[in-house]
Amino acid sequence: MLINQTSEYALRGMAVLAIRWPDTRITAAEISEQAHIPFHYVSKVMRRMVTAGLVQAQRGHGGGFRLSRPPEEITLLQVLEATDFELDAARCAFGFGNCDPDNPCPLHPAFSVLNAGFATWAASTRLSSVEGPNIRLMGAAS
Repeated sequence: MLINQTSEYALRGMAVLAIRWPDTRITAAEISEQAHIPFHYVSKVMRRMVTAGLVQAQRGHGGGFRLSRPPEEITLLQVLEATDFELDAARCAFGFGNCDPDNPCPLHPAFSVLNAGFATWAASTRLSSVEGPNIRLMGAAS
């Protein structure tokens, strides 16, 4: 897998916020239920999104989370970077440690193409590409 569990949870949570944009704030419990993220993990993930300036949080009655700006302005790479995700181009897919064009493993050429494609996808794909109507979220307007 190219991304870790925290990064995957962040993408799921941000997708829920994008689908609900610009509606009211969404509680941690709603994000947990709709994004299928363990409740105890939602606060950790959303805290990272707040720190990165991608999400606003408000406590108390009527509180919850919402995107800090429109989904068109947030890339998936920004979400991944907020979880400290780094695509390691030198990581060896064969398990030899680091490899590069001068010292390649048998999978280096193919793995390099995969890494480059993933990086391009993450940098060019915005949260606005999330398609809410095709996803049935419990509690969301149909």
